[in-house]
Parts: sequence; C-alpha cells; structure tokens
Amino acid sequence: MVMSSLIVAIVLVAAILVTASRILSFKTLLGLATPIDVVFTVMLFFIFSGTLAGMVIATIAGLVMAITLSVGRYFFGYNQITFARKKWYKGFVSLGWRAVPSKIYPQEYQTWTYS
Repeated sequence: MVMSSLIVAIVLVAAILVTASRILSFKTLLGLATPIDVVFTVMLFFIFSGTLAGMVIATIAGLVMAITLSVGRYFFGYNQITFARKKWYKGFVSLGWRAVPSKIYPQEYQTWTYS
C-alpha cells in the first residue's frame, strides 16, 4: 500500500508541476513555492478525504511537493516577486520579479536559461 501510495503521489506532483509550467515558468513556480505547496496539500486533503488510503496519498503527495519545490529552489534558483512603491498618481505599487540564483551552481557556470 505504501509503495502504490508513493507512486500515485509522485505522479500527482509531476502532473501538477508540468501543467502549471505551461502557464508560468518553472522558476516563477519555484518563487511561489509556499502558496503552491499549501494550496496543493489542502486541495488534495479535500479531494481524497473519503478513505484512509486517500488521506495517506494526500499526505505523501504534500510531502513530495514540498521536497520537490525546495530541491528545485536550491538547484535551479527562482524568481522572487518584488513590490516597489510608486507615486500616488501611478498606482501606488509596482509588481516585478527578481531572479535569485542557484545556491549550488555559481552564476558564471549557468550557461542555460530558464524563462
């Protein structure tokens, strides 16, 4: 039961990340790791709340999602949302993204680009 639950959890995490990467870039998803992790875990608890096996799958999937996002942030870096104050007649707040580099690969060794 545990092995099948782990396989289902990994497939759920991969499906959500691949589908979400079609809307936002992967580095942007990594920048929003905490909201994505919380919403994903709570959503799975409501979806699989009928049986004990469903709750086990939801718990394992939440753990796998948290580990995947944390490892991705460490290895690939992420885009962090920034807020800049503007003048009152320009809309008060400007939103933007700031690239945070990987912790394991220095910037000069990164020859690939993620958008």
